[in-house]
Amino acid sequence: PDPFGATQSDALATAFKLIVQHSQNWHSYPDETAQHALHRAISKLFNAQEARQRLHFPSAEALRLDAQGELQRSAERFKNFLPLRLQNQPRWLVAGALAGALGCATLATLTNPAVLAALPLWSLLGGALAALGINWTPATAPTQQQDFFEPVSAAALFALVLSLQGREETAITHILDQTLDTSTPELPDAQAVQAWLTTVEARLEQALAKDTA
Repeated sequence: PDPFGATQSDALATAFKLIVQHSQNWHSYPDETAQHALHRAISKLFNAQEARQRLHFPSAEALRLDAQGELQRSAERFKNFLPLRLQNQPRWLVAGALAGALGCATLATLTNPAVLAALPLWSLLGGALAALGINWTPATAPTQQQDFFEPVSAAALFALVLSLQGREETAITHILDQTLDTSTPELPDAQAVQAWLTTVEARLEQALAKDTA
C-alpha cells in the first residue's frame, strides 16, 4: 500500500496552512524562536517520535551533550534529501540544512523543551551550516524588500519529509525532485507564501500520482 495516505495528506495540508499563518506574524526575518515555533507546530501534526527515530535524530540528552555536532549531522542529512540540482542552488542548500538542524532541535526536545531553552540556538544553527561550508547570515534586520524564502522553504521541506516517512530515502528524494523546482521566488508576505505553497502542493500531488501509477 502507498504509505502516503489520507492522514499524511491532511497533515501536510495543515502544515502548509500553519506556515502561511505563522508568516502573517513575521514583520521582519523570523528569528530562531519564531522559526522553532513553526517547526514545533508542524511536528505535532505527525508521529514525532517515530519520525525522530527514522531520521536518526538525537534524543534530548544527546542533543544537550553535543548540540553543535548533532545539528550539523542533521543539517547534512536533510541537505542530502534534496536532489543534486537543488543542492547546487545556494538558497535551497540553506533551506535544506535549516530544515534538518531546526527539525533536529525540534523533534529532540518536543517532550523536553527545557533542553532547547538552554541552548544558544541561533549561533548553533549558524555554526552547523558553516561547518558544512554554507555561508548563511540570518537577515534579522527589517529591510525594504523582505524575503522569507529560506524560513518558508525550510519549514515546507521539513513538513514534506515528515509526510513522506515510510518510504526509502531515495524515493523521498525522487518525489522531492518532481515536487520542487530550482526557482527561489521572493516571498515578502503571507499572500506570496500561500501562492508558492499551493504550487508545491499541486506538484506533489502530480509526483505522487506518477509514483503510484
